[in-house]
Amino acid sequence: MKKGAYIIMSMVVAILVSGGCEFVDKKGKQIIPYNNPAVPVNDDAALKGLSVQDHEIAPAFDPSVLEYSLCVTKATTPSLTIQAIGPDGAAVTVAINGGTPVPAAVPDYTVTVTLDETLQENDMEIAVVSEDTLTTTVYTLRVYYLSSDAGLAGLSVSAGDGLIKTAFTPAFSPSEASGTVHTVTLNYWATSISVNLSLQSSTMKAMVDGWSAENYGYSVPIANLPPTTGTLAQRTKDIAVTVTSQDKSTSVNYIIRIIMDAAPSNEARLSSLIFDYTYWGVTYSDVSLLPNATAENLLSVFNYAVSQTWVVSSITLQFRVKPIAGVTSIAGRYQIVGGSSGTFSFSGPDASGVYTGTVGSGGDGKTTYVYIDVTAADGTTVKTYWITVKT
Repeated sequence: MKKGAYIIMSMVVAILVSGGCEFVDKKGKQIIPYNNPAVPVNDDAALKGLSVQDHEIAPAFDPSVLEYSLCVTKATTPSLTIQAIGPDGAAVTVAINGGTPVPAAVPDYTVTVTLDETLQENDMEIAVVSEDTLTTTVYTLRVYYLSSDAGLAGLSVSAGDGLIKTAFTPAFSPSEASGTVHTVTLNYWATSISVNLSLQSSTMKAMVDGWSAENYGYSVPIANLPPTTGTLAQRTKDIAVTVTSQDKSTSVNYIIRIIMDAAPSNEARLSSLIFDYTYWGVTYSDVSLLPNATAENLLSVFNYAVSQTWVVSSITLQFRVKPIAGVTSIAGRYQIVGGSSGTFSFSGPDASGVYTGTVGSGGDGKTTYVYIDVTAADGTTVKTYWITVKT
């Protein structure tokens, strides 16, 4: 009886092997292929590589990460070519928006899919079926369209007290046409103005007079104002504000027209006063004055002092000044307490309208008074700025 059972068992094994049946392990996975028990069957279902031609997916590919995204420009991306490389023997397919899976076949493992531009998001499923057919892994690639919208939600200007003579007109409207011109008139003593804006979407980019609005917190200072003398055209400057969509296909332009009020011929005040000094061949620039020589202070404060005191033999003083309007001349005088007095000259103006004058200080504990005389365009009105320097 035992001999008969052994014979029957041997015949069953022989039939199974010769007939091409497969053996499986305890978990039910195939461990040898048909008729070839020497070669195990691959149960790996993880991609070796996933990429999109001419684009970068996010995050960077990792076989263990199953979800990815990609942003494209609708106008220039009607289709995408996907390369999905699977493990040896695995079957890889790509399906878009629930459609029919298309094999990513050798040798290049690529599939080209057509995007549906009526959708805001195109979803692709990359399915990997292992060689033993018992394991399936699905990767998802979501494709989004970059926005083509562009426009401002708000636009205004601001300046110091009393610097705006005529308000920003017309008032901004988010629906206004590209190229709309807004005008603001500044009093002639204004030295800067800020352009303030807000975007309709954070995906947009804005430039103001060639500068990134984002870098300035969307409040961009404009210091290169037009002159305060000359014809109306000469006292006018246009500031361009350009908003570009996320996909860079749309741009909307706004114009801020700055008009400087004409300065009277008797205006002799300064808009800028900068003090530098040189000691032992080293120059120290923009040294603080008391009070601070701001454009606002210079309108009404004419007496300043250097905030530092030196115990040295002598230093070279330099003053860089810019008048509010055109002037006849700028001249310098000095008085060393207990010492000499005299005059010194100013050169200029340079391309920025700045005049520069240099004079030596008293030294050895002496106080030097420096006087800067500004003669207005009328040739008779003079304003004098007085700076005290202690050494």
